[in-house]
Amino acid sequence: MSYTQVTLKEVVKKQYSLKLKAFTDLLNPLIFMQLIALFFSLNGIGQRGVGGNLSISYYSTDFVVFFTILWAFIIAIQLRMKNYRQQMLPFVYNSTTTALSDGLFLLTASIIGAVFALASRYILLAITRFVLQHDQLLGTNIIASPLELLMGVIATIVVIFTFGLIGYFVGTLIQWNKGFAYILLTVLIGGLLSVLLSGNETLLNILQMLFKFYFFEKNFFLFLVKFLGTASLGFFIVLKLSHRLEVS
Repeated sequence: MSYTQVTLKEVVKKQYSLKLKAFTDLLNPLIFMQLIALFFSLNGIGQRGVGGNLSISYYSTDFVVFFTILWAFIIAIQLRMKNYRQQMLPFVYNSTTTALSDGLFLLTASIIGAVFALASRYILLAITRFVLQHDQLLGTNIIASPLELLMGVIATIVVIFTFGLIGYFVGTLIQWNKGFAYILLTVLIGGLLSVLLSGNETLLNILQMLFKFYFFEKNFFLFLVKFLGTASLGFFIVLKLSHRLEVS
């Protein structure tokens, strides 16, 4: 038996490298979900007539980004499930190194998901041009500046990563107390039905305010601060809960 002191950085780096190889099955559903999103996108996000037999259809890859966010949220919850946590048992780890390596894995997954989601725009253009045979595609020649393109990529990565960390937070709550799974389903399904059936204006106003607060921010720096601040708060709580779970 040898005494070898390792640093936090080394342990996190090794766990992160291992998880990139061991958790590839979590990345596989990404393509499937994005293909589903592309299928929905083919119907367009809106349409209006301009007189005669002419009509304008609006296409967007918003569905692809939304499904990518949903994918990141789901795989983050799965990282806290027992079968994935047990894969770390043969290795040196603690709650801090596990959370940090999971965070790096989610960041990598978010980058991959964002790149695929943004690249799907060109697939959608090709389908609408050559399969749906739309002769005129307006707005496709608009080229964003390198700075605007970079800001768009960063913003997409940050949004996906934030929702991934929120999912990781939810998964930690479920690990801490299985009852949170039923509470979460009740809140989501019950809240959705409440909005649809009763038209609760208070709840609608709250959701609208939250949506505007995060997604309608015009200042790019404040946009990043809002999302990353929320993600950091959730991750800090995860570290505290994980430490309690480890002690218990």
